[in-house]
Amino acid sequence: MSEKGAYSFYDSVENRQQCCEIRKVKPLKRALKGKTIWITGIRSEHSQNRTEMQKIEWDAANNITKIHPLLHWSNDEVWTYIKSK
Repeated sequence: MSEKGAYSFYDSVENRQQCCEIRKVKPLKRALKGKTIWITGIRSEHSQNRTEMQKIEWDAANNITKIHPLLHWSNDEVWTYIKSK
């Protein structure tokens, strides 16, 4: 990636995919290695394709169980929780 420059992901879909592989996918795979459960912070409000997700799912790509405890929380619920702590 260094030979293309730090902002090459703006140039093409291929460069964006390569950037995500280097900056997100590979580090995540290293972090999850040897783990059996992955607790995420994703929420269904963030993306249309998350509305049908289950709170617990099997991630075959990473061979791990993913748990999304905040999946159906609204922004207001998140902030109410944060302010209560």
